[in-house]
Amino acid sequence: MAWIPAQDVGGDDRQRSDELRIRASNLALSGLSGLQPFADKLAPSLGELWRTTQPGGKINLLALDIPLQATEKTRFQAQWSDLAWKQWKLLPGAEHFSGSLNGSVEHGELRAHMAKALMPYAGVFRAPLEIAAGEATLQLGEKRQRVYA
Repeated sequence: MAWIPAQDVGGDDRQRSDELRIRASNLALSGLSGLQPFADKLAPSLGELWRTTQPGGKINLLALDIPLQATEKTRFQAQWSDLAWKQWKLLPGAEHFSGSLNGSVEHGELRAHMAKALMPYAGVFRAPLEIAAGEATLQLGEKRQRVYA
């Protein structure tokens, strides 16, 4: 994690915002359970979500650049593999969920894959939904709301 102070970059909009930069790689979600007490204190609802869903899998890459005075311009890159979680409220459970997220809040793309997976969704389906294989691509942004499946 790094904080980059505001910078004069020239041009019409000369000042670039302070930025918070977060980088991580090869994170096993099951290994983050030791951070649970911090999550409980900082954001109790996040702690509850983590305990209920019991997420697993691996974050292969995470990069966030967050301009602190213009968070709507946040840039991101992420890749994950074999994520799994238990159902929470209206979020169905899932397994074998892999994919990537690239771009920015203004213009981004999410690619997701599932194979040989079960999605339990009590209250909606009597039995878990069985997924042999599935892929989806979502274009993110103000005017870009397309879904490809």
